[in-house]
Amino acid sequence: MYLIEISKLQAGDIFLTTQKHIVSKAIKVFTASDYSHAMLHVGDGSYIHSDGDGVHSGNVQRLLFDDVNYIQVLRLKEDVDRKLIDAACAFARNEVGKQYSVKDAINTKNPLAKKAITNRQFCSRLVAQSFESVGLNLVGNSSYCTPKELDDSELTIRVSGCVRKATDAEIDFANSENPLEKQSNITNSIFTKIRGVTGQDIQTFEQLSNYLLENNKYDRKITDVIKKSGYLFMWQHDLSANPWRYSQELFMSLPVPKEQLNQIAETELNSAINTKKRYVLMHDQFMRIWQAKQLQYATIHIMLYQKLIELTDLRISISSHVIENT
Repeated sequence: MYLIEISKLQAGDIFLTTQKHIVSKAIKVFTASDYSHAMLHVGDGSYIHSDGDGVHSGNVQRLLFDDVNYIQVLRLKEDVDRKLIDAACAFARNEVGKQYSVKDAINTKNPLAKKAITNRQFCSRLVAQSFESVGLNLVGNSSYCTPKELDDSELTIRVSGCVRKATDAEIDFANSENPLEKQSNITNSIFTKIRGVTGQDIQTFEQLSNYLLENNKYDRKITDVIKKSGYLFMWQHDLSANPWRYSQELFMSLPVPKEQLNQIAETELNSAINTKKRYVLMHDQFMRIWQAKQLQYATIHIMLYQKLIELTDLRISISSHVIENT
């Protein structure tokens, strides 16, 4: 089995992948490509993609491939502004929750469908539209494009040396219980119920926020849906699964050589700093919503992001301590 080496990646890298199953093979034939799926690495070992479960995030460490040729990493050329790439990644994160469109994916080869754009996503559209949102046009038509077009883009280059054999321990981790699957299921459930409550095609939290600012009569019902879903307490999983992140004693006691411990702490620090930036941004956005309409929906999110910022500050403090003492 093979996996992608996270240390070789940059935010904004594109993964083109394929697998053995019949659907993947059919897509490759249909699109005349070596690859059937596209994903966007948004940094810190996290990627966003659109599959049959909709748009959601994933952990690069859980991506396993039977063959080294089943994965190709693309990167935008060096003259592209990193701030634009970061903004493209933010766009992709905001798409989380959108449903997958089989019809639109099929219509990539239908010239009569080129002007149709729905409130849905599929894999290569998500990647192309993320970059298009910041003025980086990777393909001719981001609404209907294929993994092959991303590969052939004048703005992308292939990156070698990013794939290696997985260890037994890494394979075991990749096949272990995945909390992001639960997160995806909860998010999908929230929006299914919200569409039932409102009768509107609401697909993302950004769309939901905008809708509630104009239709605050649904504030209580939607807030109750979110409270009952478990969404507000998903952070508890990391506390139980990775307690060392939140304890100096446990972090310092990890059974690895001193040099490796320092590397883990460096990675953890950088990840926590980047994560905090996103949490602060989301906290501030919900503060503005609350100031405008005093929505309960905004209140529960403000409390959520205050908690997440608090936990991330703890990660920053502990990893900094480990770096200073190793």
